[in-house]
Amino acid sequence: MKQEKPCIREVNENLRLVEEGKPLNKSLRYLNQSCQFKKRFDILMDVKFGKTEKVKEYQKEYQQRPEIKARQKEYYQIPEVKARIKVKNKEYRERPEVKARIKVKNKEYWERPEVKARIKEYQKEYYQRPEVKARLKAKYREYQKEYYQKKKQEEQK
Repeated sequence: MKQEKPCIREVNENLRLVEEGKPLNKSLRYLNQSCQFKKRFDILMDVKFGKTEKVKEYQKEYQQRPEIKARQKEYYQIPEVKARIKVKNKEYRERPEVKARIKVKNKEYWERPEVKARIKEYQKEYYQRPEVKARLKAKYREYQKEYYQKKKQEEQK
């Protein structure tokens, strides 16, 4: 005798009933044959009984273990993984809503007084360097030469 799996409609309908706290239309044994139902039902039960905080705490502690950190670092150094993450991040940053959000955050950041002060201080230090002064002076002289050459040509015409 072949058991049939629950269809998506039945799964979604019963998940909605679980969220509302009403009894299920089908037996839990029958619905658990669907992987989608199992996953979402477990999440709903964790939320309902407050287990999500415990899980988060455990995951945080687990991620802080040195052997786990080392394993993750090693995994992310694999060229295929690096490439896949790079492509994924690039696609994400290309989304219009993400671009807009980044633009707003950048604008807010650069308008902060402490950032403006830090930039101003850096510029002061930068323009006091001898190599920068020499480069700017050379550029200015070149500009002056071009300007006066153009002026002479205009006068000759």
